[in-house]
Amino acid sequence: MWKQRFIILLLLTTSLFADKDIKPKKIFNANGDVEDMVFNNNLLYVGTTSGEVNLFTLTNTKPIWSIKIPKIKDFTQETINAKIYSIDALSFDSKILFVSEGVGGYRDVWLFNGNKLEKIIAANQKLFIKKAKFINNSTILLGLLSNQHILYDFKKKKILYTIQPTTSSFSNFTLSEDKKLFVTTDE
Repeated sequence: MWKQRFIILLLLTTSLFADKDIKPKKIFNANGDVEDMVFNNNLLYVGTTSGEVNLFTLTNTKPIWSIKIPKIKDFTQETINAKIYSIDALSFDSKILFVSEGVGGYRDVWLFNGNKLEKIIAANQKLFIKKAKFINNSTILLGLLSNQHILYDFKKKKILYTIQPTTSSFSNFTLSEDKKLFVTTDE
């Protein structure tokens, strides 16, 4: 009985000192619900469910500019915003890479190069891409829901390499800082 009272007293005492809330220094207001984000060169790139990529500086809590992609038709033929599922930015270049929802549930992959938006992989290629990251200024790594990983040269529009480590569903991958290695997980 005394052990229970001691534990309760200990919990009450420690809870007195744990009453400080952690509060954010800034709250950034994106133009939709956030699906993915990347911080690069003191800029925050945010992919949203409203079909927009928002760019923030650390001093602005509202986007300094946005990229809006065209709406799509879902399986009921209703026009909707295409969700942005994955985003990446090159640190030495002004390129932004992102994966969006496409027609039929497939994915589109987009490249923004300063002032030009280009679809580099279209939904009609019937790929369920979950994540895309830059390897260099012409090559990207794609992670598909099927757990396939594709190394793709978007300048030559050519698949360089494909691997499927297991038949489980893809979960995530990350690249080493030098982008020579990647680690992947699945179910």
